[in-house]
Amino acid sequence: MQSVNRRGEGFTISNITKIANIVVSKFVNNGSIGFQTFDDVKQNILSKYLEKQEKIESAFTGSSKVETYLSAVFYRMTLEYIRSTKSYSQKYCEFYDNFDDANSDSALTPEMKMIVESERKYFSRVLTTLGKDAIRIKLYCKVYFRLKINKTEAVRLFGEQYADWALEVLNGDFKNDGDVYNALCEVNNKVNNKELKPDSVRMFINSSLNRVINRMNHGNRAMYDKESMGILFEVMCNRVSKQKSHNIELVILLLLLTGV
Repeated sequence: MQSVNRRGEGFTISNITKIANIVVSKFVNNGSIGFQTFDDVKQNILSKYLEKQEKIESAFTGSSKVETYLSAVFYRMTLEYIRSTKSYSQKYCEFYDNFDDANSDSALTPEMKMIVESERKYFSRVLTTLGKDAIRIKLYCKVYFRLKINKTEAVRLFGEQYADWALEVLNGDFKNDGDVYNALCEVNNKVNNKELKPDSVRMFINSSLNRVINRMNHGNRAMYDKESMGILFEVMCNRVSKQKSHNIELVILLLLLTGV
């Protein structure tokens, strides 16, 4: 399998295989396919990807992260495989039948839009339960998930004096999580005149994400993990920023990961 890097370094063999593993594992975990068929399903979707590799990668619009796009592609392929084996549940049939454009809201039915909006509202309520930590947690997590923060958020947390500088630092091009922790640590220390270490930021983000995930999954209402929480943050942030409210890549993942 060759790698197409016109859109960046995301379309590598290792990344494609990694995402395929993650996606198929989620279907095993939620009982849609048996563990004994894991390898067969993975090989099936990787083979299909190889057959359509140029078309799939050239269709990437950049409206979401490469990992998100690949996840949506492999979810669709896995659903197609399940359907072909006649073990496809009705709810997935409805999603798949309406998944007619990987970059268009037109594929969403009114029911799907209602579900996504309900999930957004629940997410907002969860954030309010975090009290005074909510603003910091939301901003830190956005930076961690490589989502852009805006001037209003920067002013609320860092003050007018540091807002523009903080935006420049925190909206940087981070190559890894370590860069994120270093940047957040730099801003926090300057604004609050402290000497925290990047590891403190790492622990804060991890503990914060666990708090949010536990509350989102309370009572087995959903099955979020760190990866899908990043998707939810992205959907939420697109809504708040009044850009395109969502794209089908994100929504189809959100619907599946919440177990709707």
